[in-house]
Amino acid sequence: MPATGTAAMVLHRLLRSPLLRMLYFVLLLALFGYVARWISQTAGIPATNLKQMSGSFTATVLVVLPFLLAYVLLVRVIERRPLHELAWRKSPQLLLGLLAALLLFILITLELWMAGAYTIQGVGGAPLWTLFLLTAVVPGVTEEIISRGILFRLTEEGLGTWIALVVSALFFGFAHSANPGATSWTSLAIALEAGVLFGLLY
Repeated sequence: MPATGTAAMVLHRLLRSPLLRMLYFVLLLALFGYVARWISQTAGIPATNLKQMSGSFTATVLVVLPFLLAYVLLVRVIERRPLHELAWRKSPQLLLGLLAALLLFILITLELWMAGAYTIQGVGGAPLWTLFLLTAVVPGVTEEIISRGILFRLTEEGLGTWIALVVSALFFGFAHSANPGATSWTSLAIALEAGVLFGLLY
């Protein structure tokens, strides 16, 4: 093979390496995030506030959309493959997953209530759909795209499954270290429980 052909092949592999694809995603996310913030500020759309449980449907879309667009462009344009993980034909699986998650949350809440670790101190004024969007849809979409769709998948491609599982789980756990009341122990617990479990499910 001619030297120019070999150099072109090496350059092609380098430009599509897992590490650079992570960088492409970050750049795309920053670009779309900037556009979303500009639209929000120009249109006077109040930003979502998870602590106060406030936010409109439009504001929620502007939070989630940059992540989806960045991921779709990465897969379709740079990786040049079908978007199997977000295919519409998997909608029934999404519904089953939501129902299973709802059942799991109900069982855990009942267990905590029976043990005296869960009490209801009042009723908030936020609509139910707002709670669902802010506590389920936004973190569910954004965190899974970054932790599993990008970090786990591309690390697995470059370094193997077990290293990808450890890296993505630790990232997922310590990404929650800014939460109110979070400690190093709670972040590690999230990494060992949710981070590992979600990685295995992926």
